[in-house]
Amino acid sequence: MRIELISDIEIVLSQLDADGFDITPAAPELYFGSMQMFVTSVGMCTFSVLKSYGQRFGTSAADIAITLKWTYGERPYRIAEIDMRVHWPQLPPSRLDAATRAAHHCTLHNTLRHGAEVTTLVEH
Repeated sequence: MRIELISDIEIVLSQLDADGFDITPAAPELYFGSMQMFVTSVGMCTFSVLKSYGQRFGTSAADIAITLKWTYGERPYRIAEIDMRVHWPQLPPSRLDAATRAAHHCTLHNTLRHGAEVTTLVEH
């Protein structure tokens, strides 16, 4: 998978079926940290759902590119909003609405939408 770091709050994912990670920063000060990994996971989950959806009617997902931008919220400091744009050139226009609905079946989408309990214990 290719992960292009556009800014501190924007990435582009492509070649999602490729083995390994090719992380390319647009500027030397950009790095792949935990927030980028989190947002990449949301994009990868969405890709897997769309790939499965496309296989049902014979449309390849190999050319999908996903742009993800996010904003931060305060109190508590967190990722408050993720804007995900899926570019799928091979998708027939008649399937755009259905593919958008399918994308919402991503497990991570649903986890974010409905929340998850996180238990933390620091031990010695």
